[in-house]
Amino acid sequence: EHGLQEVLQSYSYDYSKNPAYRKYNVTNGVSKMNGKTFMPGEVMNYWKMLSDKGLRDFRYGWVIHDGKEVWSFGGGICGSSSIVFAPAWKAGLEILERRNHTKYFTYLYPKEDIGLDATVYRPSPDLKIKNNMSSPIVFNVHNDTKKQVITLSIIGNKEYKSIRIEGPIFTSRNRIKWIRHLEDFNGNVKSESLYSAYDSIQ
Repeated sequence: EHGLQEVLQSYSYDYSKNPAYRKYNVTNGVSKMNGKTFMPGEVMNYWKMLSDKGLRDFRYGWVIHDGKEVWSFGGGICGSSSIVFAPAWKAGLEILERRNHTKYFTYLYPKEDIGLDATVYRPSPDLKIKNNMSSPIVFNVHNDTKKQVITLSIIGNKEYKSIRIEGPIFTSRNRIKWIRHLEDFNGNVKSESLYSAYDSIQ
């Protein structure tokens, strides 16, 4: 319909070791992105998208709120927002709002992706991503329930000649930096840094 030619980025998450409530909330949250189309200049408000039809189809679970673990509604939704954020940032999309978790749990999130997480909670923080490209983008989600791996792909038209990603770079014990180098078709390179700081990494 939109003449899109490229898979700009894909991200896969193995949720097999997650507790049952989190498996459900993570896959349910990510699956709501399937088929979502964002036109040039359009902003995706992730929390609003999740709650457009109500949040009753999510389950209670453990949530990190104000640095503490509490049993609350929607435990694991942050896992879904992280799966959306990582490929969006790597694809060169503009990030209007994003906050990392206060604690990073390596048994829930891959060590190699530390610093690429995004937390959401009502009424804030939120995850807001702008389609800063000249063509539409479409999100495609495939959930392999047998392998328990969910994959989110961003489909569009190639906006950059190349994108080079550096990270994770530890600037101190619990502070991480990622860098994306965006090269346009005229050979101009724009480098942008992403910073995350945690109270602890476990």
